[in-house]
Amino acid sequence: MFDKENFKIILEKAIGNRTITEFAEQSNVNRTYISKYLNMNLDTAPSVDILKKLASTAENNIDLRTLMDAAGYFDEDLYNSLYIYLSKNLKMKVPESSFLLQPRGNLKYSSSSPTIYKITESAVEIPVLKNTELTTNILNKENILSKQYVNFSETKNGSYFFVYVIDDSMINARIHKNDLAYIEYKAKVNNGDIVTVLINNKLIFRRYFENNTTVVLNPENSNYEPIIISKKELKSKDIEIVGKVIHIKFNL
Repeated sequence: MFDKENFKIILEKAIGNRTITEFAEQSNVNRTYISKYLNMNLDTAPSVDILKKLASTAENNIDLRTLMDAAGYFDEDLYNSLYIYLSKNLKMKVPESSFLLQPRGNLKYSSSSPTIYKITESAVEIPVLKNTELTTNILNKENILSKQYVNFSETKNGSYFFVYVIDDSMINARIHKNDLAYIEYKAKVNNGDIVTVLINNKLIFRRYFENNTTVVLNPENSNYEPIIISKKELKSKDIEIVGKVIHIKFNL
């Protein structure tokens, strides 16, 4: 959860004795944007890309991990339990970035490495699909780029796939270009779910809303327009709701 008061304290330490203007210029982050966090006017955390920029010039030993922790990206308990298990039981040197989490609503954001899942006895191989020039049946072999592995508990009884995000249309939901989305194929979707939609032979991501007659596929970026169609049109047009986003492996 994003604690804007705590983030303000950490950000002030990162700035040190510099003015906001100096810090903004050195980090290449908009001065007004930084000021909004210092004044606690924003309720959502900065993106990982912004935090990287802030960390690159931060003072007082404030690093990326500290900023991500303050922004609510870091699950300390999960990190500790996994780190201890992998380091002691398997004698593996594990990078900290493998356990960074980014909670968002009912989505689970994780950059967990497939290597972690391979060491379990219940790993399941999941296809990674290409995101352009897809055939009608997207799970066909010709659409598969590679494979990833997840724990059996993440598969339930459905069909799943991974696909890379190809644009920034969902950036305000903390889904960025080149993030890897884990999708439940043909899952039941409810209002507010983030779905992947097949349109013009590529997969895009939108937040799903519906009423009795209409479906709205809403982007999380003001530079993109929502897709608004009737339920009858949805069945007949060249557009298909393929599945629901379960979690995101964000690109660090």
